Amino acid sequence: MSGLYNQLKIPLAIQLAKLSGFSPIIVTASSRNSSALKAIGATHTLDRSLSSKAIVPQVKRITEGKNISHVFDAVAIRTTQHLAVDILAPRGKVVLVLPAVDDLDLKEGRETIMIQSQPKSPKNIQLVSKLYGEWLGELLDGHLKVRLSFLCQSFGLERWLMSI
Repeated sequence: MSGLYNQLKIPLAIQLAKLSGFSPIIVTASSRNSSALKAIGATHTLDRSLSSKAIVPQVKRITEGKNISHVFDAVAIRTTQHLAVDILAPRGKVVLVLPAVDDLDLKEGRETIMIQSQPKSPKNIQLVSKLYGEWLGELLDGHLKVRLSFLCQSFGLERWLMSI
C-alpha cells in the first residue's frame, strides 16, 4: 500500500464525506484524536476501545434511531465489518478496504463494496491519478487539510525542507 494513501485514507474519507454532504459523520477513534477528527469534518467520535455492543446504541442515539446508509470501514477486520452491518440501513452499503468476511448477514439489500487500496496497481492508476490531481486542487484551495508531517514522511521531503 502506498504510504501516503495509507496515512491519509481516514482523514480524506472524512473530508470527502463532509464535502459530499453526508451527516452525521461518526468516527471511532482514541480520545486523543477526537478534536483533530472533528476539525476535519467528523460530527461525532466514539471511543474505539468500546465493544460493538456498546457502540451500536450510541450510534442509534446520535442518529435518533435511524440506521446508517453508508459505512466506510478503514480497518475491515471481522469485528468492524460486523459492527458496520449492524448499524447499516436496509439497502445500505459498507465500503471495505479488505475483502468481506464470509459470515456477514447481508439481508434486506445490504451490500459490501471492496475498494482496491493499492493506488499504483495497473487497474487503478488512471482513477488514482485523476483523484490525486483533484485532491491536490482541494488541498491548495484549503478544502482538504493534511498534516505536513504526513507528506514529508511519505515523499521523503524532510531533508528537502531542512535545506530551505
